[in-house]
Amino acid sequence: MRPAPAGPRPATISSLRQYGKVHQLTAYGSVFNAENLIKVARLEGAKGHRGIYDGHVITTTDPNDHVKKVKGLIDQECPVIVPFDVGLGGEPDHEGKGKAAHWAAIFGYYRDGPTDYFIHYHWGFYRYSPAQDLARSTHNLTSNVFLMMQKMEVIVPRTGEIVKRDYIAVRRLKDYKGYRLRRVGSPVQNAEFTNPAAVDMPLVWEEANEVLRRHGFDPKNVTNAGLKDKLVAIYPTTHRPIEHGPESGGQLRGLEA
Repeated sequence: MRPAPAGPRPATISSLRQYGKVHQLTAYGSVFNAENLIKVARLEGAKGHRGIYDGHVITTTDPNDHVKKVKGLIDQECPVIVPFDVGLGGEPDHEGKGKAAHWAAIFGYYRDGPTDYFIHYHWGFYRYSPAQDLARSTHNLTSNVFLMMQKMEVIVPRTGEIVKRDYIAVRRLKDYKGYRLRRVGSPVQNAEFTNPAAVDMPLVWEEANEVLRRHGFDPKNVTNAGLKDKLVAIYPTTHRPIEHGPESGGQLRGLEA
């Protein structure tokens, strides 16, 4: 990734989102690059937090390999953060178009009859899903829809309470009927991709290519910006479930890669 020109950095980082934006790992908060999620976990340069967590990106060859490696990490008490194609209800959409990338933290698994289930957390709820469904949805990722995003405050008109303050796709603002919406800042585009190989680059619209360049991507070479087939193991630096070093190839300890 070709870094975009850096501006002055704030003296204090107050959130993970701000850290990602300051270090040019995200345009508006979402992380569409597995390697960049490791950079967020390491928090290099963040006073009082640097060096507490580390991580490792693992590429899986197929859904069976995905399930095997996740279970191997869980057996070593290492939660796994996985990207997947999320359905409207929060379930892994293993038969979808792969255009709704989302992250979930898997922290357990169990077997019911012949089926393995992953226990995971995202969107504020604990959930469980067939392990193969989640694995297939990760391998089905294509490229996220190119969207215009606007940071909004969603307000209850009667009380004035702000119930949400976040980026919302402009095309979804119509879903907030009955609420008062207040814009915060200017709109931005989600110039990130889950599987750049599925997109013809550079894009047809030169203005879209310019958006990519402003966010540090070379439109002719965005192959490093992928999530497809990836797992992210995040762990305290005192507990490394991954073998490091050139002779290990980044293999899971005690497992065949």
